[in-house]
Amino acid sequence: MGIDELSQKSGFIKESIYRFTRMGLLPRPSKIGFQKSLYNEEHLNRLRKIRELHEKEQMSFSKIKKILPTIEDVVNIQQLYSSTKKEQIMDKALEMFSRNGFTNTKVSEITDELGVAKGTFYLYFNSKKDLFVECISRLTKIVLPEEVIAQIKKEDDFFKRQRIKLDAFLKVFPSYSGVLNLLKLSIQSNDATVANKAKETYKLLAEPVTTDLRKAVRAGFVRNVNADMVGLLLLGMAESVGYMAMIDSTWTSKEGAEVLADVMANGLLKREAANTKPKKSWHVKDQAGSTIALDNLRFDNNDFLPAALGEGQLNVTLENVKSVSVEENNKLYLATITHSDGDKLTLSINGDLLVSGNSKLGTYRAPIRNISEIVASF
Repeated sequence: MGIDELSQKSGFIKESIYRFTRMGLLPRPSKIGFQKSLYNEEHLNRLRKIRELHEKEQMSFSKIKKILPTIEDVVNIQQLYSSTKKEQIMDKALEMFSRNGFTNTKVSEITDELGVAKGTFYLYFNSKKDLFVECISRLTKIVLPEEVIAQIKKEDDFFKRQRIKLDAFLKVFPSYSGVLNLLKLSIQSNDATVANKAKETYKLLAEPVTTDLRKAVRAGFVRNVNADMVGLLLLGMAESVGYMAMIDSTWTSKEGAEVLADVMANGLLKREAANTKPKKSWHVKDQAGSTIALDNLRFDNNDFLPAALGEGQLNVTLENVKSVSVEENNKLYLATITHSDGDKLTLSINGDLLVSGNSKLGTYRAPIRNISEIVASF
C-alpha cells in the first residue's frame, strides 16, 4: 500500500509516519523507483500498536521506542508477528501461571524465561490479563495435540477413543493443573470478558467427549443421556484421576484412563444387579382375617388377574397394581383394583379362581372367594 492508504488506515498523518521512520519506530518501506514507496500490513500493525500505547497507556513516543523492539535488530519484520513466537509466549505463560498463579507471575518473568525483549510481549498482548484470556483458549489445543486428534480420527470404537483422549489429557495434566484451577475460578470472575472466556473454554475442553457421546446415542450404542452434562461430568472425573496420579505416583496416566473408561462403560453396579428389578411381594388376607406374605403371586397359575369388564375380558397385569379388594354381591364376586397412581376399577371375577404363591413356610393356595384383600409390598 502507498503512504496515503497507510495514513488513512492507521489514523496517523503522513508527517508522523515519516517521523516514526526516522526515529526507528517504523521500518523503512520498500522502494519502487525513485519516489514510490510501498508499505505492508506489518507497518500498519506496528502503527496501530504505537497508537494504542500512546493513547491508552499514555506513553510518549520516546518511551514506546524503548519498549518496542528496535527496527535495526529485526531482520524480518514478519517475524515479530509470527504465530510461533506468540505461541511460545503463551505456552511459557501457561507453565508459569500453573506453577505460580496469575497474580504472582510477572510479564518480565515470562519474557526473561524466553530470552525476549519485553517490548516483544506488547506486540502480541495489551496486558497480562489479555495474555491470560488467550492462554485460556490455548488450553484446548494443549490437552489434545494435533497428533492425538489424528490418532482419534482413525479409531471408530467409542470407548477406545475415550481411552486415547483420557491418556493424552492425563499426561499433560500435572503441568497445567494449576491453570485448570485458575480457569474454574475465572468462571466466577467479576470481569465479564474473563468469565465468559473461561465458561466457553471449559465447555470446549469437554466438547470432544460430548461430540462422541451424541454420535454414540444416535447410533444406539449409548443410552439416551444429556450429552452436554455428562461431558462436563466426565471432564471433572478426568481431573480427579489426574489429581489421584499426582498424589500417588504409582498410578500411570494409562492406568487412570483405563479405570475411568471402565466406569464409563460399565458403571458401578454388578451386571446381574443392574438388570434385576426388585421383587414384588404381597400380603394376602382371607375372610377370617388371617394374613400371609407371598412371592410369585398367581391366579390360576397366571401372572395376571383374569376379570370381566362389561361384555369384555380384561387381564389385569400385576406390575402397577397396589391392591385388590374382593367382595361378594348377589352371588357375584367383584374385585376392586387400585392402581399405583390411585385410580380404582371394579371388575367381575370368577369366585373359584385359585390364588397361589410362595410363602416362607411353603406354597399357599386358596380360592379367591375366600380372600378379602391382596396388598402389594416390597
